[in-house]
Amino acid sequence: MTRILLVDNHDSFTYNIWMYLSEVPGVECVVVKNDDPLSPEDLETFDGVVISPGPGSPDVPGDVGISRTVVTSVDKPILGVCLGHQLIGSVYGAKVGPAPRIMHGRTSRVHHNGDRLFCGMDEVFTAVRYHSLALSGVEAPLEVIAEDEDGVAMAIRHSDRPVWGVQFHPESILSDDGRVLLRNFVEIVRGDERSQDDAPGAGAAIDCAWVRLDGEVDARALFDAFCGSSAETFWLDSSDTDQARFSVLGGFPGATTMTVSYRVAEGRTTVTGHDGTVRHVDADIFTFLKDQQRVVRVAGEDLLPFEFRPGFVGYFGYELRAVTEGMTVSRHSRLPDARFLLTDRYVVVDHRDGQVYLLFASGPGLGTRAEGQAWAESAARTVEDVRQAEPRDNGALPAARSGHVSFRDGKAAYLSKILKCQDYLTSGESYELCLTNTARIAGEFDDSATYDRLRSASPVPYGAFLRNPEFSVLSASPERFMTISGDRRVLVSPIKGTRRRGASEAEDTALRRELADDEKELAENLMIVDLMRNDLSRVSEIGSVRSVELFGVHAFSAVHQMVSTIESKLREEVAAVDCIRTAFPPGSMTGAPKLRSMEILAALEEEPRGVYSGVLGWVSLDGRADLSVVIRTLVVERNAATFGVGGAITLLSDPEAEYAETLVKAAAPKSAFDGLD
Repeated sequence: MTRILLVDNHDSFTYNIWMYLSEVPGVECVVVKNDDPLSPEDLETFDGVVISPGPGSPDVPGDVGISRTVVTSVDKPILGVCLGHQLIGSVYGAKVGPAPRIMHGRTSRVHHNGDRLFCGMDEVFTAVRYHSLALSGVEAPLEVIAEDEDGVAMAIRHSDRPVWGVQFHPESILSDDGRVLLRNFVEIVRGDERSQDDAPGAGAAIDCAWVRLDGEVDARALFDAFCGSSAETFWLDSSDTDQARFSVLGGFPGATTMTVSYRVAEGRTTVTGHDGTVRHVDADIFTFLKDQQRVVRVAGEDLLPFEFRPGFVGYFGYELRAVTEGMTVSRHSRLPDARFLLTDRYVVVDHRDGQVYLLFASGPGLGTRAEGQAWAESAARTVEDVRQAEPRDNGALPAARSGHVSFRDGKAAYLSKILKCQDYLTSGESYELCLTNTARIAGEFDDSATYDRLRSASPVPYGAFLRNPEFSVLSASPERFMTISGDRRVLVSPIKGTRRRGASEAEDTALRRELADDEKELAENLMIVDLMRNDLSRVSEIGSVRSVELFGVHAFSAVHQMVSTIESKLREEVAAVDCIRTAFPPGSMTGAPKLRSMEILAALEEEPRGVYSGVLGWVSLDGRADLSVVIRTLVVERNAATFGVGGAITLLSDPEAEYAETLVKAAAPKSAFDGLD
C-alpha cells in the first residue's frame, strides 16, 4: 500500500484531491489539517506528500502551518497545489506577488515541457485556476516546467529533490487530465522504474491511442495509399504470412517526424527535426536511443495483439562494431552507419485475423492528441477505400532494368580468401569466420517496383522497405536478430546452414534431411548458438538463458535454413538498447570468437560492409524491439544497387561448396532484376 499524506490548508477543494488520489489502486490517502500536530515519526510513515490549496499567503506562517516544515524537512516526493506551489517557490527563493491577472474559477491554456509529472497529457492543456498571487523570479534550484499564455509559472520542479508544484487546480472538474497528473505523482512516489530519474533512458512520456478496423486489406495497396508519395517512409513487411503475423507502415505525409543518423567517422549523432532543423549530439547511436526511452501510455494496451509501440524504425550498420567492440575502423561506408525515423502515426496490419490498427502518438516532440484523432478518422476512410478498390494485380510486375552484376571478389579471389580463412582457423586464431562478398548492379532502379519483385520472388517473415531521399533498403531477410518484449523477454534466432529448395517434393525433402544431418552445418550453428548464449548471459538474469530450439530446419521460399532460438530475460537494470549493443554485430555474420574474427575479416574483405550484416527493424520508445539480420538485402542508390552474400567458413568447409552457397544466397536479391549476366 502506498501512503500519501495530504496536508489540508483549510481549503474547500482538498477532498476532491483526496478522491482522485484514493481512486488510484493501492493508495491510502490520509488528510491532516495544517494546524494538526505531526511528529517526524508520523511523517516517516508516509511515502509522499501533497500540500493542498488554501487561502492566504505562503509567507504568512499561520496560513501554511506545518506545510512549510514538510517542504523543508521531508526527503520524499512532494507535490504542492496552488498555495502549496507558492510555498515551494517561496522556500527556494522565488518571489510571491500579485498575479498579472486574478484567476478565480477561470480556465487558461497551459504549456508544459514534457516533465514526467505530465506523462500522458497533451503538451498544451486546459487548467482551472483559483489564485490572485503568483510566482516570479524562479531560479535554481527550481525550474519552471509549465507556463500559461502570459508566461506565468504554472508548474515548477526542484532540480535535485523530488519536489513539484502546480499553480492550477488539477482536481477541478474542468481541468484536463487532473486524474492523470495525480496518478503520475503516485507513480513518482512509488519509485516506478519507468519514471525514475536514474532509470535507463528516463524521459518525457508519450501517449498512444489506437483504432481497430475489421476486414482484410492488402498491405501493398495500403503502402501505396499511405506512403507512395513520401520521400522518407518504411514498411516492415511480413510477406510470408504463414511465419509472421504483422506488418507495420509509417512515414506518412503530414506526420510529425524526426530522422536520426550516425557515422562512425564523425562520432556523433545527427538529428533532423520535422521542420528541417539539424542538431548534433555528442553520443553514439546506441547511447542516443537509450536516452530517448520513456514511458509509453497505451489506452487499452491489453487488447493489442502485437508488441509494436511507437519508436524508431531503421537500421544499425555493420561498422558500428567500432562502437560496440571498441574496434578501429579504417574503411568507412559512404552511407550512414545507422539511420532511424521516429514518427507519430503508424498502420499495423494483422495478416492472421484480417484487421488493421491505426496508432497515433502524442506528447513532447510529437503531434497533439487532437491531430492524431483527426488523422485516424481520415486514415480509416483511406483503409476502407483501399478495401473497396479492385485487387492489386501482382501478376505482371514491372521489370527492373537489365544489367550486369559484378562481384567485388570473383570466384578465384573468393576461393583464395576461403583458404586464408582456413589458415587462420588452423593456427587457432578463430573457430569460424563469416566471410562475405559484395555484388553491384549498375543502373537506375525504381525502388518500389524493385521491392515488389523481391518480395514476390522471396516472401519472408522479416521483409522491409526503408526509403529516404538518398537511398533505399530493400530486405528479404529470413533471420530474426533479436526480439525484446514488454516483459523484458529476449529472443534471438541465428541462422547458420543453407540448402536450396528442391525442384520436386522428393528432392526438397532430401535436401532438408541433408542439411539436418550435415556435421559441418551443425558445427557452424552450434558455434553461433554458444556465442549468442554468451552475449545474452552478459545482460540477462541468472538462469534465464536457455535454448528454445536447436538446429531446426525451416523452409523459406528459396532455401532451407538451419535455425536455433535462444531466450532470456533482461536484468532489471539493463535497458533494451544495452542488450542490442551487447549482442551487436550479430554473431551469425562474424564468427567466433567475435572480436578476433572481425579483425581477420576486416583485413581479408578490405572494404566496409555498410548496411549489410547489420540489423534492421524497430526500437520502441518504451524499450521493446524487433530486429532482423540484414541479409538477402538490396541497397538502392541513385546509379546502382548493391547486396552482400557470404557464409561461415570452418575447417570442415569445402571451398567450392562455400562459393556455390553464396550463389544460392544471391538468388534472392537477383530475383528483383531481369536479364542479369
